[in-house]
Amino acid sequence: MIFDPPNSVFSAFAFIGVIGSLTPLCWHIKSANVGTPLFMFWSALGCLNFFINARVWNGNVTNPAPVWCDISTRVIIAENVAMPASVLCITRQLYKVTGLTTGTVINKRREAFIDLTVGFGLPILEMALSYIVQGHRFFIVEDIGCYPAIVNTPPAFVLMYLWPVIIALVSCGFGLCALYRFLCQSRELRSMLASDKGSRSRYIRLVILAGTDIFVAIPFAVYNLCADATFVQPYPSWHWIHEDFSVIYTIPESVWRPNARLRVTFELTRWSNVLCAVEFFVLFGTFSQEAIEHYRGAWRLVRSYFGRVVPCVAPRPPSQDPTHTPHITHLGPPAWARRSYVSFIDTVRSETPDSPDTTEKVHECARAANIVV
Repeated sequence: MIFDPPNSVFSAFAFIGVIGSLTPLCWHIKSANVGTPLFMFWSALGCLNFFINARVWNGNVTNPAPVWCDISTRVIIAENVAMPASVLCITRQLYKVTGLTTGTVINKRREAFIDLTVGFGLPILEMALSYIVQGHRFFIVEDIGCYPAIVNTPPAFVLMYLWPVIIALVSCGFGLCALYRFLCQSRELRSMLASDKGSRSRYIRLVILAGTDIFVAIPFAVYNLCADATFVQPYPSWHWIHEDFSVIYTIPESVWRPNARLRVTFELTRWSNVLCAVEFFVLFGTFSQEAIEHYRGAWRLVRSYFGRVVPCVAPRPPSQDPTHTPHITHLGPPAWARRSYVSFIDTVRSETPDSPDTTEKVHECARAANIVV
């Protein structure tokens, strides 16, 4: 049975994927590994893109936002290589870690620049090259939304379909080299990671993330490559490809859902982003030590903002008078009420400073406001 959940289920999971991807971003963006923020950014962007498409084109094939479809299809094309490129940056960082070398500030900046070039440069290049084989402005698929209109020609395989497989294979190469280094230098590497439990836990989770995505991305990219290779058209000329570029074709649900190949292609394309987001949140946003510390800090911040903060009153030195009763501190009214009591006490004192009744009034107000006078 082909995986075919309702569109509302996908919308819910896509929204959860956006939140789950962006939640750990606040503490991972400070790390030296650029690959993890790239992975979070692209997975969140992909989930948000398909979430909006699923809600706007739920049960219809109208064209209310053509400019949005232009942007959305470019995001889908970029995601074709962005996620494998992010995993490549992560495996490359793991390979550097197993080398047991401490880089200088200049080397770290250079490594970050290389990762940013790979993580953003390749998707931008893919978006630009896709116009060569783009036969129409976009497709509108019912329940799916905007979708790229790529013509299956030989240049399309060279410019688009092969790159996810190549990037995943390079990531696999870095992963195998990192594994070989780990086995050869296991004692030194374990002693280095044992000195910092947070680094050790983060390293293990990065290995799980990279390994899972590599072994999932390669079969997925190979499947798309084989599915697109079943029907290949010639590329006669630039004019022939772009002759009807402004024509917008619509694909209703009654056409693509009975077609097993189209259904698998559409569903896998949009669900892959959700699965990546959920995987990342499970590994880095649930029970890791850094996540728990940041959640505690966020909870303290929220509680201090919405809760009632009672100002501390410095204790008075003990009185030498044996009849003096020590003051017992307890929670009183809020700060604004305490300030109003103090203002009232000062006013009473200034009006009748020497009256015995004034002293009694002052002490009554102080007991009510929990203020030592």
